[in-house]
Amino acid sequence: MYIPKIYNGHNKTFWFFNYEQYLETTLYTFSDTVPTLNYQQGNFGQISPNGNCSLCSQYGIPTTALGGNQLDPLGRQLFANVIYDPLTRAQATSGALAGQGYATPFVNNQVPMNRFDPVSAKLLALFPQPTNGNLTQNYNASIPGGRYSAIPSIKIDHNISSRDKLSFYYSENNTQSQISQTLGNADGLPLEIGGYRGTFIPTYTERLNYDRTLTPTLLLHVGGGMLWTQFLDHAPFLSFNPSAFGLSGFLHDRQFPSFTGMNAPLNASLTSAYGGMQNIGTAGQGQSLDYEQKPSFNANLTWVRGSHTYKAGAEVVIENIFTQSFSGVTAATGVGPTSQPFTPANSLNGFSQGFGYASFLLGDYTSSTQTAQPDNKYKSYHWALFAQDSWKVTRKLTLDYGVRYDLATVNHEQYGRLGQLNETQANTSAGGEPGTLQFASNCNCKFYQNAYPYGIGPRVGVAYQIDPKTVFRAGWGITYNYVSNNAGGVVATNGIYPVAATNPAYVPTAEQFVNSSVPNFIQTPIWPNTNPFLYPTAGTTGIGSVTGEVPDANQNRPGRINQFSAGFQREITKSFVVEATYVANRAAWIQQTGGPLGFFSQISPARYASIGMFPYPGTGPCATGGGVCASSTYNNNNDRVLLADPVSSSAVIQAMAARGISNFIPYSGFPTSNTLQSTLYPFPQYGNINPSGSPTGDSKYDSLQIKATKRVTHNFQGGGAFTWGQGFTRATRQDFFNPASAVWQLQQIPPRVLTFNATYLVPKASFLPKFANAIVKDWQVGWFSTYQSGPFLAPPLSPTANFLPSEDVPVAGQSFYNVNINNIHSYNPLTTQVLNPNAWAPCPTNSVCGAATTTAATVYYKNFRGPRTPSENANIGRNFRFKERMNFQVRGEFVNIFNRTLMPTGTSIATSNPQNAPTKNNLGVYTSGFGVMPVYVLPNTAEGGSGLAYLQPRTGTLIMRFSF
Repeated sequence: MYIPKIYNGHNKTFWFFNYEQYLETTLYTFSDTVPTLNYQQGNFGQISPNGNCSLCSQYGIPTTALGGNQLDPLGRQLFANVIYDPLTRAQATSGALAGQGYATPFVNNQVPMNRFDPVSAKLLALFPQPTNGNLTQNYNASIPGGRYSAIPSIKIDHNISSRDKLSFYYSENNTQSQISQTLGNADGLPLEIGGYRGTFIPTYTERLNYDRTLTPTLLLHVGGGMLWTQFLDHAPFLSFNPSAFGLSGFLHDRQFPSFTGMNAPLNASLTSAYGGMQNIGTAGQGQSLDYEQKPSFNANLTWVRGSHTYKAGAEVVIENIFTQSFSGVTAATGVGPTSQPFTPANSLNGFSQGFGYASFLLGDYTSSTQTAQPDNKYKSYHWALFAQDSWKVTRKLTLDYGVRYDLATVNHEQYGRLGQLNETQANTSAGGEPGTLQFASNCNCKFYQNAYPYGIGPRVGVAYQIDPKTVFRAGWGITYNYVSNNAGGVVATNGIYPVAATNPAYVPTAEQFVNSSVPNFIQTPIWPNTNPFLYPTAGTTGIGSVTGEVPDANQNRPGRINQFSAGFQREITKSFVVEATYVANRAAWIQQTGGPLGFFSQISPARYASIGMFPYPGTGPCATGGGVCASSTYNNNNDRVLLADPVSSSAVIQAMAARGISNFIPYSGFPTSNTLQSTLYPFPQYGNINPSGSPTGDSKYDSLQIKATKRVTHNFQGGGAFTWGQGFTRATRQDFFNPASAVWQLQQIPPRVLTFNATYLVPKASFLPKFANAIVKDWQVGWFSTYQSGPFLAPPLSPTANFLPSEDVPVAGQSFYNVNINNIHSYNPLTTQVLNPNAWAPCPTNSVCGAATTTAATVYYKNFRGPRTPSENANIGRNFRFKERMNFQVRGEFVNIFNRTLMPTGTSIATSNPQNAPTKNNLGVYTSGFGVMPVYVLPNTAEGGSGLAYLQPRTGTLIMRFSF
């Protein structure tokens, strides 16, 4: 660094600056659904026999009565899409349907404009006008979007003296995108009412290091730094004024509320829906502002003494995480308010009465929800000490050994707002059943556990030169994963208008839905909510947002990984080197949600037997003395079916009475609409719950890795590598009470991976003139390709309804495939069923087969895989040096250079029930069914749409960089 007449930093201060920027602009086009001109005026006559039904034939809407001879309580027939006036709801007082509810249709299926709700009328003014005469996709829109990224960085080194040095580094990675698809929810509607969500992620890194040479053989290093990251996903419109629409009660006047359910349902027998208005407002109302501050410090001392190089040090990482989700309001409507309060005994043949958009015009909603705005701060610490030595034992033997000690604490929420399950405290809201919530702010308990004190990780490495051309290397060590799970869950109560959406035969109007003019239409959420008896509230079960965290002694036990390797390196010739290494690891105490042993809601065979039930396959009642015994004759499936029935059903009541059990409800107030199964949970008031961060997972990995490097000429070098490997993870038990069911599950690791790479530097040609050599020499051409096994496919789930859901069973002698799935030239993926449905048979009733994903990890088969995915890339580049300090680089990078068509892999291939025969569209192309590749793309859809990576063509990128 040299600043004339100000600062002379020659050979003392050095600086580096770099700036990268990325700009992308995309024009997104949409075909949205907005109200037709008739719908805007409340006229729905063209889609119902209650009006002129002018569009009934075009849209397949029946003009005859629905439900056969079914009549409403006033003896009237039922027709599709009839708009009923909610103000005419009443209860029949006579006849066969006395006590049932009814309503009167609007004349000609038209809602009078003087009945439009004031809030709805103001919202309607924001809706765009249709651009064509269709009922759906009648608004063609476009909106520009894109992304901006900037990455500046600077580094300064300063020599304080010959023995002291300071270095400082700063970098920023800032990416922004307000409008994008698909994660950005761009929909083409005006910005105020659209569902747009942005991504704004600035990241800053600063680091300051100090190095001092204490003696010629003793070096001190001290450093400190800060990582700061923010994530914000706000919408482009943040100035919503509720009072301008006649609304009140918003926690924050910020984002446009979400209005849903205004579109017509897609009836089962139709090929297209019939309009309305698509959802408006920020999708999900979950805008958030999260940021992380992570200061870190380290210090180490290096001492060279004889044949030893000793090093010892320490490091500290402090992580602060701030999370904030902005409150949002969602008003959901639907057909309910404008349909009859009457459920016919016969089906309506897939059609419905009422219309969501008509309900919206009247201002009637089935629910109104305002989310809370949690504001939490999590803090955790990670300390570490280490000592090591690199010992040159002899000229041929080097030994490295050392030990590292890690001490980490689980996240602490700074305000004590997290809730976790107390397994023993009586819950007064559940008849004294054990199991309540507890909060760090008021429980006076050991909410956060101490750090795990035994994170000691020894490491050993050895290198031995067997002869001048052969070297043996081996290593072993133990490492610990950093623990970052929270000690509890956020507990908040949304503001929900108390609508009784239970759909009985007749419900008073004000209880079945709510009008936007009703006081407190927008309810205030409760945050923080630290009531230990918060759940269950009246008529509900479920632990809310808490997933079952408990003050477990192993809560913050870090995962331990035992790593080891051994291999040889051999020089075949002076320009040809081969290496072969065995690399493996064994991991324990891996934290997972649930995990192989981490559950709270297991129901044992003995607990079932206490009410005379034996749902577990292969079990039954003992001949004498009660209890559970092995049985091959008991029909376990009958009990499984009964367990799924509500406790109020006659089947359950009669079955329990036959067993001499009259009171099987856990506590007074327990919802009788819940299943018999739910009464048996250890904490029936919370239902089926799992802990999070259960340190009960295990995994193992073994591989053979072979690498070869060959220098063909001075300018040409090539290499390749081959890896054979496989990994397993300990699966969640399909049957928790049967240890033999805790099988090892194959990890999604390619069994075989082959890579090639090569580089060639174009030399100067003696036969070319000087100006020609200046153009053609020094270009570097590179190549890299990967060929690997396809990913494992999930076997189809068995259609047999067993108590322990299972996969289908492979059929002996049957190939899994109808074709050579790796040879795309041998079949047409549009018209070929690539998987063989005859290779699978359903799991027998009352049996247990391979674990299904609904209860445990999938059981993969090594020879049931998707197609291979070759990757072939090339590059070419050159540096043009103008002066010693100036360089201009040109580089071209090419992906999928052979323009291969890559088939979908993994879950993209349909492995649903083999009995689901493939279905074709009107072009004769398979679109669904077992063993079908989803390679068909709708017309007018861009290549690679919907995340179909196999359609991505050959691409090239030109990079130019000037450095000085």
